[in-house]
Amino acid sequence: MQALAGMGLVVISHGERAKVLELTAQSIFRQMDMTAKIMLAKSSDSLEHLKSARIFFRTRHGTRGGSEGRRERHR
Repeated sequence: MQALAGMGLVVISHGERAKVLELTAQSIFRQMDMTAKIMLAKSSDSLEHLKSARIFFRTRHGTRGGSEGRRERHR
């Protein structure tokens, strides 16, 4: 139960039953945050792969609501 609480999936109150929390984008990213930091710290290639992926998705799929991606696609 404590592991689930640490992941932000449940809340534990002394003397009460654990309550399941609603899964949100923020809670999902909070879980991935530490894993990503460890991965990036352990391998210098990881940061370069992350940068490459970001460029790929921004130029191939555009940005939401922005004109930058549209300009890249029309080149």
